[in-house]
Amino acid sequence: MLIAFLVCPSGLGHFSRVMSLVDYLNSVEIGLEIHIWCEDWQRKSYLKNNNNPKNIIFHYGCMQPGVEWSLDPEIYDDGRITSWETRIANESILLSADIVISDNLVGALNIRQDTVLMGSFLWSDVFEKAYPSNNTVQEFIYRERSLLEKYNPDMLCLADLAMPGVLNRTNALPLPWMCTESNINEIPKSKKPRISVQIGLTEAMKNWAAFIIPLLTSISDYEMYLPEYLMKYVPAENSDNVQTFNFTQYDDYASCNVVICRPGVGTLTACIGSDTPMILVYEEENAEMGHNAECIQKLGLGFDMGFEWDETEIIKTVKILLNPHIYRRTKSRIQSAKKDGLKIASDWILDKVYNQ
Repeated sequence: MLIAFLVCPSGLGHFSRVMSLVDYLNSVEIGLEIHIWCEDWQRKSYLKNNNNPKNIIFHYGCMQPGVEWSLDPEIYDDGRITSWETRIANESILLSADIVISDNLVGALNIRQDTVLMGSFLWSDVFEKAYPSNNTVQEFIYRERSLLEKYNPDMLCLADLAMPGVLNRTNALPLPWMCTESNINEIPKSKKPRISVQIGLTEAMKNWAAFIIPLLTSISDYEMYLPEYLMKYVPAENSDNVQTFNFTQYDDYASCNVVICRPGVGTLTACIGSDTPMILVYEEENAEMGHNAECIQKLGLGFDMGFEWDETEIIKTVKILLNPHIYRRTKSRIQSAKKDGLKIASDWILDKVYNQ
């Protein structure tokens, strides 16, 4: 069986979701041949602590520049949000694959009308709110929605986070959280509450990091756990209170008491899979981030800080969440969340191919 995946180049979350699904498929089905169109930096970031199975073939350099989030809509004027389709349109493997699964790239329907989509938002919905006056973006929105109306594709989505556009414009297939099993009880805990900050690389969030990280790392009551890209914001005098977060599956997440993060689905899934409560921060312009954060708070899995927050509010919220009663209640809700989405998605994919 030949399965092809197309991965959106906007961040690591899309690739992480695809690889989690691929790993599960490989665990339940032998003889698969899997091709993944992605960017090399995504593979290197994800697989630095994971082995690359021999039945997976990666194809690089086609997806970027492509459909991705930016605070500057003028970057889309070079045609990147549709030009990626031309670069892969004649790939014989895509045309002959038993199934093509596209993670958040609706344009794949121009290549294979039977493409299965995967994700919990549509770029047309995100762009519509962020850039209502950009002509290139408006053309993209019309184009994407026309494809959805014409083909009504199946779309594997996360039940707890699927945005209205996914539910209304596709044949949505809502799934539980797509997590893998983690030996959480075997993870050693720090003597002090361990706080991780993961906020992505947008300019708005980097500016905020320059203020909040020096303050958080100066609080001796906490042990900070930061990804490498945020280490430059740690003052030398605070460095003894900081360790590096290496994104080793769920182990690093499970060793944290709280994760302060931008609410991308990849990070949220890792927190859910490791039973780690969240504090969510994000930029105003991104409709997906606001939607995800609102859903997480309504489910009682974390705190939505909105987009108008400061360092004092963040520290206050950390203290509230670490209150024993609130922490136990939040963690209990995360532990109770349904997490068998990978199994259900894998069964659906295999059934679809074998029954066609």
